[in-house]
Amino acid sequence: MVVKLIENSAFKDSIEYFGKINSLKKAELLQKNHVLVVTSIKEWGGESGY
Repeated sequence: MVVKLIENSAFKDSIEYFGKINSLKKAELLQKNHVLVVTSIKEWGGESGY
């Protein structure tokens, strides 16, 4: 599902999806990244009030 979302995204040329990676690869990627996006598996729902 994630790959399909990326393929349909206007930003697909700027997205790299690695899937499941080991700890060494994770450390390497975290050292090189400029932005880290981590989304929640569960929806909090509703307005945040801000």
